[in-house]
This record gives sequence, structure tokens and C-alpha cells, in this order.
Amino acid sequence: MKIVFDRNKCTGAYSCVQEEPEKWKPASDGKVDLDGSVQKKPGIFECAITQEELEKARIAAAVCPASAIKVVEE
Repeated sequence: MKIVFDRNKCTGAYSCVQEEPEKWKPASDGKVDLDGSVQKKPGIFECAITQEELEKARIAAAVCPASAIKVVEE
């Protein structure tokens, strides 16, 4: 399972930070950073998650007004 974050779409609403501050961090450019992620393509970041982190990741994805966060269950 993983989070796929399209930082290009991020509008800096910080909804994800409010829901999961241990994973999402405000960045100096007004957007957010996904802690522990790896950039796979320009602006596209991925981070593996555990079963225990799955529900919080789903909530962060659901509250993102830009739909920049996806949870992929492999």
C-alpha cells in the first residue's frame, strides 16, 4: 500500500496536515511535503504505508480539496 501525492496539484489548504500531521508537513512554498516520500516523477511523490496507517491516509486523501492525494492498495 502506498500514498501517491501529486504536489503539482497541491493548493496549500493544509487539510491533510490537520488530519495527519505526522505524515504531512507545511512547506516554505505554501504547499505540503509528504514525510518519508520519494519523488518518482517531477512533482509526484510516493510513500509506502502500513495497514495501521491506511485509515488516516484515506481520510487525508478524502479531505484534500485539490484531489492531490491518492491511496493505492496493492
